Amino acid sequence: MTVRQNTKMRKQIGRMQPAATDDIREIISRCENNPELQVLGNMVRTIANTGLRNKEFESLKKSDIDPTGIWLHVGRQRTVASPERLLPIRPRTYDALVSLHHLNPESEFVLGDSPRTRFDYMIRKLKIVAPQLARTRLWSYSIRLNFECRLVLAGIPMGTVKYVLGRESLRSSLIDLALTHEQKMQVVRRSLERFLAEL
Repeated sequence: MTVRQNTKMRKQIGRMQPAATDDIREIISRCENNPELQVLGNMVRTIANTGLRNKEFESLKKSDIDPTGIWLHVGRQRTVASPERLLPIRPRTYDALVSLHHLNPESEFVLGDSPRTRFDYMIRKLKIVAPQLARTRLWSYSIRLNFECRLVLAGIPMGTVKYVLGRESLRSSLIDLALTHEQKMQVVRRSLERFLAEL
């Protein structure tokens, strides 16, 4: 990426508005009953309920999904200064991830190598159901911003919000009151389950 392209993208990010929750719900509902749009619906649902970045989503492996369907392991990215983290996931998000992997069962990656799961390809599909999001390559970032807004509006503590979005480590995000790692993860899980509805 050239300096000029990078500057242009930074300006776009600065002007980016979070996608509306009602718009995201409409996209998901319109995609559920249409076989051609189910991949898009599953990708939108996953981002809307986990706040994953594009690169994190693309590098997600089948082994990163907990077999019980409760946790999702997001590894550290070389291109993004974010720590490894465990994200609580719920049934619809788990089903969306499994469904995406079934398109490429031979691949170790959830999205695999199918052109149908590429983010550039998704823009074409978005033009059908959400032209307002399809105007920019950063459509997934606006959905991530929506996730952040919903976390904050739900009253979830900022330390937990930063951890879930991959901006801080769990150690620095939550007050260290001699809690074990498992207890801290339960704090994160309970916060999201109690206050945040799954899309």
